[in-house]
Amino acid sequence: MKKSLIVLALVAGCGASGQGQGSGGGAEADGPLTGLYQAGEGTRPSQMCILQKSGKAQFGITLWSPGLHACSGAGTATLSGDRLTLTMGGDSPCAIGATLKNGVVAFPATVPATCAYYCGANTSFAGATLMKQGGTRADALRAKDPAGEPLCA
Repeated sequence: MKKSLIVLALVAGCGASGQGQGSGGGAEADGPLTGLYQAGEGTRPSQMCILQKSGKAQFGITLWSPGLHACSGAGTATLSGDRLTLTMGGDSPCAIGATLKNGVVAFPATVPATCAYYCGANTSFAGATLMKQGGTRADALRAKDPAGEPLCA
């Protein structure tokens, strides 16, 4: 349970930087990764949002298993060619090298063992596939964390 609370706190803070600043800054321009990536339908689709913040692409992700266990986390995203590296910003080191081609993010068949920290029982980031559903900040803000709150606020 303690691990779940840590993950929820991490995800909830995904978009917290920059809030409370003066009104003169405005929103950052959408970057090439900005948007909502999703798999599945219904009330619990697997989702990842990516937004430009402080000159970096920042992401939040929640992947659901059929048993309603989830992997969830947040951090920075970098793209080099078609290689998308997602680096978690939490207590356990986790960098996942996925691919991004034609709007589809494909996670590798195996991920570092330290990434299990971000997952519930019987679930993993390994082998997940997410499709881009929209490339704007507004699209990204539609993603929800396990508690139903905005994943990237």
